[in-house]
Amino acid sequence: MFPQRRRALRIRESSITLKEALEKMRIDEIIRQTIGNHVYDTFIEYKQMSRIGTAST
Repeated sequence: MFPQRRRALRIRESSITLKEALEKMRIDEIIRQTIGNHVYDTFIEYKQMSRIGTAST
């Protein structure tokens, strides 16, 4: 998305790291309930591996 469009929609840039985002996601039960345990656990695991550079594609 172009910066002008983000500004028009009042979308701010996030200044948190992936590690911080995953920590916040872990404490948010609504996300787990919404996407289900399997998808949630798989997503967290993949992102953790990606963060440390061991994810396989």
